[in-house]
Amino acid sequence: MPRYVFPRREAKITKTIRVPEFLLDEIERFTQEKDISFNAFANEALRVAMQDVKQREQDAGQEDGKSPDGN
Repeated sequence: MPRYVFPRREAKITKTIRVPEFLLDEIERFTQEKDISFNAFANEALRVAMQDVKQREQDAGQEDGKSPDGN
């Protein structure tokens, strides 16, 4: 019989950020339309942004003739 695996609980840290009003209004409309929480949206947006930054850094390193590890 398959065993239930308890999901790993990640530590959560509270941070305060300042968001321009026009952007917050747009995000709130979007999250209400999609029925998702602001936190879920913010976490996913930050995760995708970090992936993009890492990919750009990797691409820039390859253009300079460096390997992805910087050598």
